[in-house]
This record gives sequence, structure tokens and C-alpha cells, in this order.
Amino acid sequence: MFRLWVTAVFIFALTLAGFAQPPVELVGPSEQVCSTDLHLDGDNSCPSLPRERSTTYLRDLGGAVNSLPKGFDVGRAVAARDDERGEGYYVFGESDGKSGAPYLAFAPKDSLALSGTWEFFTGRGLSGSTNWVGFGRWQFHTDEEGSWNPGNRAKVFSPEQGCGGFQVDWNASLGRWLMLYGCGGAAKVRVALKPSGPWSEPTVIADAVESGGPIYLPNLDSIGPVETGGRVTTIYWGFPLGIDARYQVMRAVLRQDGEQ
Repeated sequence: MFRLWVTAVFIFALTLAGFAQPPVELVGPSEQVCSTDLHLDGDNSCPSLPRERSTTYLRDLGGAVNSLPKGFDVGRAVAARDDERGEGYYVFGESDGKSGAPYLAFAPKDSLALSGTWEFFTGRGLSGSTNWVGFGRWQFHTDEEGSWNPGNRAKVFSPEQGCGGFQVDWNASLGRWLMLYGCGGAAKVRVALKPSGPWSEPTVIADAVESGGPIYLPNLDSIGPVETGGRVTTIYWGFPLGIDARYQVMRAVLRQDGEQ
């Protein structure tokens, strides 16, 4: 029995390794573009930080979501098409004010505000297939102590300590889903073929000394490719300067090698 268990774990690890993407490469150091007051800067001396074009922040719906699922206190919904579920939204969530891992749900196109219609990712089978559960089961996942806990396999990935602010969108130039997030002031990115992963190892695009604050409103829209034989994209993000509500706008150029 033990040998069978070890063999199953080994096969599962190989399956994930086969799907996992190589990390993106930072092309040169990240650059400071300018600083801006996102609310009061009226002279257009510095470009604002646009939100992802396909992203809906759940809190921007004005309370329209009838009941935020557990683990989705902070949520971002990205319009997309799922091969099995059709048109809808991939919803990435995290707990408000807590460092942790991102969770994933899928909301039908016409019922984003009805969380009871969502399906929730809970991990992968040995074959690499994804497992999903309904709202009720997700809400009542508990551990031995009775606390809500969907389990480690429900995490899109297990990030480093002190991470949060997960921003996700499809990047056409890279041909990958791109995730930008912060860890103690450092800005990191991961890529994956599907929102459920497996996600690549992180690439640091700005360390804590450079940024010194949380990532703010990244723009994950692509402008590439600009190289033959490679896929290149430019992303922007910002961090607070701590004075007069101003933000430093940063820019990074990323390249993804390998097959499309």
C-alpha cells in the first residue's frame, strides 16, 4: 500500500511538471516612469495606471454580489471562456487583510452577482484534471477544529510568506495567464496556461528596496511581441510614495520562451 501511495504521488508530481510553465524573464531592470496623483493629477504629466481592461473588481459592483464566498473578501473577476463552462468570469479571491494564497472560482456570464451559481476550484486529480465544487460545499469546508479550510490543494499555488494583492489577466503577447503580486514590497510575476495552473515559479521584477510599498493597480495589457522567436510584453504598476497620496509608476518588460 505504501508503495502504491508513493507511486501515485510520483505520477502526480510528473503530471504537474509536464504542465508547468517556465518562469518569465525580466528583460533589463524595471524602470521608474514617473509619479502621479491618481485622483488629482489633471495636467496629464504622468499616465495614470489603468486597470486591466477585462477585469471587474467585486467591490466595484456596489454590493451587487449577494454574498461573497469565504476566501473571496478581495475578488477580481476576469472575463473569459472556459472550455467546459462557456462564457463567464474567472474569479480570483483572497482574504481581506490577510496574507495568503489566491483561490479560484468560475462565474457564469449572466450571474456574476449570484455567488451561489459559482463553481470553486479545489485541486487536481492524478491525471491532471481539475476538481470543482459548488457554493455550499465550498462554504462549509472545515478542518478538524471546525474552522473554514478548503485545503492546500484548493490554492491556485502556495505563495511565499507575506504575499497578497494578486492581479491576474490573460496576456495575448505571452500567450499565457499572467499574475502580478506583492511580497513584502517586492513585485513578482508568474505565468500559466490556465487560471487553475500549474503556475510557474515566480520572477522578481522589483525588490523591496526598489518598491518599498504594495503594488497598486497594475496594467497587464500587452504591447508585444517585438522580437522574432520570442514573446515580449510590457506591464505597469505603481506603489505609494508616502507623501501627498502620490504613486511611483513602474514599467517592466517580460519575455516568455518556449512553445506557444
